[in-house]
Amino acid sequence: MTRCNITCATRSLQFKTRLRGPLAALTLTAWLTGCGGGGGGSTPTPVTPPDPRPVIAGCSLLYPVSGAAPQPGLPDPLLGAQWHLRPADSSTGEMGLGATLAWRTSLGKGVRVAVIDGPVETLHGDLAANMPATGSFDYRLNTATAPLPCAPEDAHGTAVAGILAAARGNGLAGAGVAPAATVVAYNAIEAGVRAELTRQRIADALTRSDSHHLYNLSWGSDDDGALHAADTAVIQAIDQGIRRGRGGLGTLYVFASGNGGCLTIDGRTDPDPRDPTRCRYRDMTGFDGHLNLPGAITACAVDRTGRLPLWGEEGENLLVCGLSSDSAGGNAITTLAPGNTTRSNFGGASAAAPMVSGVIALMLEVNPSLSWRDIRLILAETARENQPLDPSWSSTALDKWPPQTVNAQPVRKRFSRRFGFGVVDAEAAVERARTLGASVGTHDTLTTCEFSSTPAIGLPDFVDPDPNRPDGRTWRSDTITVGAVNAPGNACGISQIELVEVIFSATHRYAADLEIELVGPGGVSRLADSRFCGGTSRRDQSNDQDRCGSYTNWRFLANRHIAESSQGAWTLRVADAVLGETGTWQSWTLRLSGR
Repeated sequence: MTRCNITCATRSLQFKTRLRGPLAALTLTAWLTGCGGGGGGSTPTPVTPPDPRPVIAGCSLLYPVSGAAPQPGLPDPLLGAQWHLRPADSSTGEMGLGATLAWRTSLGKGVRVAVIDGPVETLHGDLAANMPATGSFDYRLNTATAPLPCAPEDAHGTAVAGILAAARGNGLAGAGVAPAATVVAYNAIEAGVRAELTRQRIADALTRSDSHHLYNLSWGSDDDGALHAADTAVIQAIDQGIRRGRGGLGTLYVFASGNGGCLTIDGRTDPDPRDPTRCRYRDMTGFDGHLNLPGAITACAVDRTGRLPLWGEEGENLLVCGLSSDSAGGNAITTLAPGNTTRSNFGGASAAAPMVSGVIALMLEVNPSLSWRDIRLILAETARENQPLDPSWSSTALDKWPPQTVNAQPVRKRFSRRFGFGVVDAEAAVERARTLGASVGTHDTLTTCEFSSTPAIGLPDFVDPDPNRPDGRTWRSDTITVGAVNAPGNACGISQIELVEVIFSATHRYAADLEIELVGPGGVSRLADSRFCGGTSRRDQSNDQDRCGSYTNWRFLANRHIAESSQGAWTLRVADAVLGETGTWQSWTLRLSGR
């Protein structure tokens, strides 16, 4: 499962390039998929003159072992091309992280970030100062050494690390969002490696050290519309990390959202910006089980104007967005490349995740006492709303920061299933983290209330619209009403929700026919849309099995409800939206966590 941009693998774990333009995809069956970073398109720019020396026998890539040294105090020549680092410009509508403003307060110094990805060129002139000689691991060689790229196309990890923490003010290349953060690398994802071994490597990388403050995970499950469950070992590692990491404050995990927003009828993830009608269906972030974990901070991606690119995925588990290329691969991200070079064509969701990771590193430098729960709330309340006229925005219970009032009433944040709470704002997030001080509030115990229901009701098939069923659907609903602590029945004392999970079970001959909504006291979360999975065939014709996976105890995460009260009616609605099959909704569980 990886949202990478090494030139990558097909379902049989062989190389392919499915996405057009600046996007390439790494796909490892039911586990690794299109990383969302760029491949091809511009000639790499050398940073220093190379002094060739083979690093690994049989590898084509040669490394500089000497050359022009970094020169502290000199400007970074490519900083002007890194539009994503600048503040947003309200007069033009151009988006930006505001990292250059946040640097007045924080550079991410003292924060340790682990990049689990493909190989990373730790010797790169613009990375070496921030990548210690120890701490990384090379799974290809099975040694605790730097996982250097073997070939120029092994570029994804270096690009991600460069966006996150390329050094600043050294006269070389550009800068990362957190240009003084410490980065270690694990090349757990390698094309040609069987999926089971990749799963083992990722789980090992997540538990190899307890000294990391956060992990950047620019990968995800196959972008094919199917349900891909989270790996058990990864679930356990992340659960342990948020409970015990950083001395009990919790380790942070930033995931890339996905590049499956435009799937053609044959299952290809190759959006054609000249013909958006080619997008016959969309993958959703809620179909990747890792992105539904409570510890996951899922970073969506928008382009320079704040729009969702055609390849961008929607989902209720999105928290905030980073920045990336547009639908055609234009206005891409300038970052580092193997061979001590740079590139100006990186994109996809893989580019957005390290931007969010970098902002978290800036926050942790000014306030290392922040818990993983504090970080989530700060990112949400300080995010900058993009494309404000987009109809997907709706009001929430979360107050904006800095505080704003209209008619003496606090202005609330809005949430979008396309953009989460908006584009991450580095300056505002760092200032909010700084002003919270050392006595932040979420060191208190996370309270969880869980309620289950077994409706066991049939899900009638979709029919052609008629006067009695104008949209062809028959919606089935089941409600769990939550009361105050001392109330009879389902009692819960959470006054401010931080996490809402729905665990859903249904039997259906084609799971992708189902549409699922959660109607809470404060709004509606669209958890699943109907779609096709993996091509034109509704089932694998060889064994008549559902290509879309199974809704057996499937967990959804809904971020729209952050800051709501637990009390009130929570209704789950399910309908079959495609002609051909029927099913049964067996059970569901509502899990609310907060304070």
